[in-house]
Amino acid sequence: MKIAEIDKPPGLWCAQCRPGAGCAIYPDRPGECRAFTCGYLTNPDLGEDWRPDRARLIVSLEGEGRMVAIHVDATKPDAWRRPPFRDKIASWARLAEKGDRLVLVRIGRRVVVVFPDGESDLGLMEEGDRIGARRRATPGGPRREAFRIPRG
Repeated sequence: MKIAEIDKPPGLWCAQCRPGAGCAIYPDRPGECRAFTCGYLTNPDLGEDWRPDRARLIVSLEGEGRMVAIHVDATKPDAWRRPPFRDKIASWARLAEKGDRLVLVRIGRRVVVVFPDGESDLGLMEEGDRIGARRRATPGGPRREAFRIPRG
C-alpha cells in the first residue's frame, strides 16, 4: 500500500518492515499507518489463514467504506485466487452487488474489480485515477462492469 508520509510506493515492501518481527519504527510510525485498520484484526470471520504475513494479502475498506480492497503482495499476485480467499472474496462481491458497492483486488498499481458473475481487470491505475461501475445490457441479461476514470 502507498504511504505518502515516508514516500513508500504501492506494490513494494516498506523499508521499515522486518519479516517475522513487524514494523521497525512502530512507536514512531507515520499517521497513515496509525490510522490504518487491517481487516484481519477487525473482522472476526477472518481466521488465521488471513493473517497478512501468511496470506500475502491485506484487507481494508476504501472510499468511505463503499469498497472492500484486497491488497495482494506483488510477489504472489495470485494469492487471492487460492482457497479460502477466493470463496470469501466471491461472497463479498455478492453482498457488494446488493448495495452498489465494489470489491477490489489491488496488486501494486493493477486493479481487478470482482463481481458475482466475473471480473473487470482495469490494468494499471495512475495516481488520481478513479473507478467507475455501470450495468450493461448483454444477451445473457444485465451485467456490471467496471472502468478506469483517468485523473482530470
